[in-house]
Amino acid sequence: MYFPTSRFNGRAELGCVIELIGAQALQVDAAAVMIGRLNNQEQVLVTKVPVDCCIIETKIKNANIYDISMRQYKKDGLEK
Repeated sequence: MYFPTSRFNGRAELGCVIELIGAQALQVDAAAVMIGRLNNQEQVLVTKVPVDCCIIETKIKNANIYDISMRQYKKDGLEK
């Protein structure tokens, strides 16, 4: 969740972006309906973005040295 500056009717306002990773369409729809009701909104923007994710693991070896490994995964969850 993060809070960018949005625009509504030409005016700047605080927005809210919630990322639902791995959610099914019905779960996303239910979340959008709930958000709209809680905020008294007529509309809630929902976008779907295909994701190629990258997991970065950091392990502390000592006070100043970090071991960083990176694995990239395809959308189907298989490691590249």
